[in-house]
Amino acid sequence: MDEFSLIDHYFKPLSHANRGMVLGVGDDAALLQLEPNHILAVSTDTLISGRHFPTTTLPADMAYKAIMVNASDLAAMGAIPRWFLLSLTLPDIEGAWLRDFTQGLQSALSTLNSTLIGGDTTRGPMLSLTIQALGVLEGKAMLRSGAKVGDHIFVTGNLGAAAFALSSEGQSNLAAQKALNRPLARCQAGMMLKSWASSAIDISDGLAQDLGHILKQSHVGARIDLKNLPLAPCLQTLTREAALDYALSGGDDYELLCTVPAENIEKLKQAFVAAHLPLYEIGEITADLSLQLLEEKGQAFLLKKSGYTHF
Repeated sequence: MDEFSLIDHYFKPLSHANRGMVLGVGDDAALLQLEPNHILAVSTDTLISGRHFPTTTLPADMAYKAIMVNASDLAAMGAIPRWFLLSLTLPDIEGAWLRDFTQGLQSALSTLNSTLIGGDTTRGPMLSLTIQALGVLEGKAMLRSGAKVGDHIFVTGNLGAAAFALSSEGQSNLAAQKALNRPLARCQAGMMLKSWASSAIDISDGLAQDLGHILKQSHVGARIDLKNLPLAPCLQTLTREAALDYALSGGDDYELLCTVPAENIEKLKQAFVAAHLPLYEIGEITADLSLQLLEEKGQAFLLKKSGYTHF
């Protein structure tokens, strides 16, 4: 099967007309039409076999996660993911692998009400995939640079399960494996936060490290009250220190981390309750430029590592 037959057979069926798509897979470029007063939000991510996911990862899980982690970046800015491009490098063409891979793509795209609009396929020595996500944003975006002293810090869900899944103990834990392989981008939460939050980021490399990006760009510090940190239930069998390490620096959670001015907190909480979405208050932005991780009695918690590093 040549490149064009592969695209026609496996990927062109994933390209369907949706709002704003003039032309999708099958030509030299996709054509998109934005509504008036909307901004195009774009994010891209490359995943390498053995580096960003275990070599034993099922192709459907690999595809599903690749879509969701890019959608999570858009959600962190308050954008709605609408279109995706895929660049796929394969050592060989295997029909069963491609069938399962495209099923994972379809599942994620359907969940997000999005579509595939193009990309590239090529043969290479190692499996890798690059996803580019395009979304639309109406009004202002949430940036990392907007946090102010006195803002409260929130997170949209449990932490630590995905990182635990990569440990020897976590490899047999079904809840942890689901968290690692099938994350759900918090798009609805991102749209709601846009009205109330001063800054936001998605948690991909660990809460401590990703919060650090907000602190650096906003020129502020933070205090995290660890007693309020929403630890994933699958971490209950671990020591508290081990559980906190996974939750604070493990990464791969893809929850949204945001800062909210005090005057917006009650309205924000009411909106999340009404939408049946989780939301946890975990700390506060401070004038001290450091990040303080405090236990219940005020003692500092020392991390073994700050988070995931790509190099």
